[in-house]
Amino acid sequence: MLANCPYRFVIADTEELKNACYRIRYQVYVEEFAFESPEEHPDGLEHDQYDEHAVHILAYDESGAPVGTARVVIDSGIGFPIEHIPDYDLNFESLSNEKPARQLCFEASRVAVLRSHRRGNSRPAYGLDEGKPGSGDKPEGTFEVVVGLFMAIFKTALQRRLEWMYMITEDRVFKLCCAYGFGDAFKTLGPKVDYHGPRAPYLASVADFLDLARKNNPKFGRLVLSFLTAKDEPLTQA
Repeated sequence: MLANCPYRFVIADTEELKNACYRIRYQVYVEEFAFESPEEHPDGLEHDQYDEHAVHILAYDESGAPVGTARVVIDSGIGFPIEHIPDYDLNFESLSNEKPARQLCFEASRVAVLRSHRRGNSRPAYGLDEGKPGSGDKPEGTFEVVVGLFMAIFKTALQRRLEWMYMITEDRVFKLCCAYGFGDAFKTLGPKVDYHGPRAPYLASVADFLDLARKNNPKFGRLVLSFLTAKDEPLTQA
């Protein structure tokens, strides 16, 4: 566990750990927001066809309880979730470079944090105690669990030599990225669409993300670097 970070992030590489991820997703996507139907997940676990082609990340709080999850979807024969939004075509014309090769891409999705561990719900806002998203202040020092999940996503990608991240997300997650200084790494691939609520599709360079974090928020950039290089955070096993 890194200094100032009350969370631990591991790769969910067993059925038990994956089920812990799916259970958090069920609580968030089915019970809380009703994005998915409980009839489609009678076992209380939210999962889909992309999970077999993904690396799953599980976050534990200081008590050892699982509180958050995310997945890194690797390219496969069924493609990425973002490519299968109903009646929607991704637009790559805004990119300054050519569309990246598929083998260098991944998709970050199913980022879910239990309500009790989100900002504004009875816990300190780790990482945002020195600035609020959208205020122009740059949060430094520590990070809240959702930002830690993104650090774990990027570390997982770097370990696998993946360079480009697809993501379809809501405004508040994008604004959080902007508050931390790396929002410009995300290039929009089209207008908002109703996909588990109003969301927009993005493509981000891992290298740009790291450069912007260091340039725009040096203290946080150092924290990111320490996370990505820490030997005690291998993101391999629980």
